[in-house]
Amino acid sequence: MKSRRISFYFALFTAFIVYGSCKNRPQLGEYYYIQNYAIFELNSTNDGLIGKAFFFYGKDTFQIRGHESDQFGYELNLYRDLSNDEPDRAYFVSNENNKWMLLLKLDYRDYIDTFVLIPISKTVHGIIENHYTKPPELRTLYRDTIIDEYRFQVIVRDWNPETFYGNSTIVIRNKLTNAVVQQINSDNFNFNQKLGFGYFDVNFDGINDLMFYNGNNGAYMTMTYDYYLFDKKANRFVLNEQLAEIAGGIGITFDEENKRIISYGRGSCCWHIQRAYIFRNNRFEEVKSLVFDQQGSSTFDGYHEKFDMKHKVNGVWKTKVISTTSVFDESFIDSIYAAF
Repeated sequence: MKSRRISFYFALFTAFIVYGSCKNRPQLGEYYYIQNYAIFELNSTNDGLIGKAFFFYGKDTFQIRGHESDQFGYELNLYRDLSNDEPDRAYFVSNENNKWMLLLKLDYRDYIDTFVLIPISKTVHGIIENHYTKPPELRTLYRDTIIDEYRFQVIVRDWNPETFYGNSTIVIRNKLTNAVVQQINSDNFNFNQKLGFGYFDVNFDGINDLMFYNGNNGAYMTMTYDYYLFDKKANRFVLNEQLAEIAGGIGITFDEENKRIISYGRGSCCWHIQRAYIFRNNRFEEVKSLVFDQQGSSTFDGYHEKFDMKHKVNGVWKTKVISTTSVFDESFIDSIYAAF
């Protein structure tokens, strides 16, 4: 496999040199390659450009509508759906030192990155496109490990090396008798080749539980998990959707000293919340919350910072607010979070 990959890139590199050497500079109306990023097909029209762009990351295809620009050579607007008025992406193409450059532009900055458009032949274009668009070769992964009193056999069939998802089966056996204790099946687990998972006491009831990574599905691309808590009555690991929801903000931490779970969330750069939960009566119960609000006030006092702290005492919520129109110093903020 490795030798074939080397041969592919060698042939590709040779094709670039041979084709590129035939011309003094790239000309619009042909195919272009941006190394490890994308391929473009740019065709001239009477009043601008049309074409297609294919981005390797995400395997996204866009339709191109371009026109001449005063600042650069051409403005390229990329659309997934040509019926949309606003493009999904906007680039500029300019000629610098006899090289066509692609400039990625944002509204509030001139550009954030530049790429060299390398001219390639239609044949090489097809080779590259086929290389990046062909379905990955699905595999079967297997792991057999003993932890405490259990033997865990992790089998992932049709594992996709690009997405890391597959059809997962976790067979849990008694390590002494090899008898099957439980089997968990899911296509939601995201495994790398090591097939790692979490096995520790999640809810502080004295018995270890299971955690399986399922992707970056939380707010701000936070890592998320499927939690299987050991149910003493059922004598098996049971999926706990409540804990997944609690952790769905920007994650959780495990406070072993106080036997509680702390969740984190935010509504903006200037509004943050923490909540503390304990496991009681087979459910997670919120017992504390802490909000740090650093937003501007709409009243005459202008800017403010404040903490809203709530604590449940004997089933009743008690509230304390610390507020100021000045800025809390870092040591004070740290002391509040430490006390929480």
